[in-house]
Amino acid sequence: MATAYVCQGKKCCRACDHDALLRSLNKAAEVRLLRCQKICHGSVVLITLDGELEWFERIDSAKACVDVKKAVI
Repeated sequence: MATAYVCQGKKCCRACDHDALLRSLNKAAEVRLLRCQKICHGSVVLITLDGELEWFERIDSAKACVDVKKAVI
């Protein structure tokens, strides 16, 4: 099972649909919560793509959430 790291900083938690993002990712991956990464502009997720760690910012829409979930799978 893949792992997704999700920032739990103040700005990330206030981003719209942050809870929905966590619920969605929990269905496809093991979710680990991180302290603030100081790069936040909306929800921030760290996932592994092709063996490389990649940060994704501004995961604040349903489409972006679905795209990140597909990338994790």
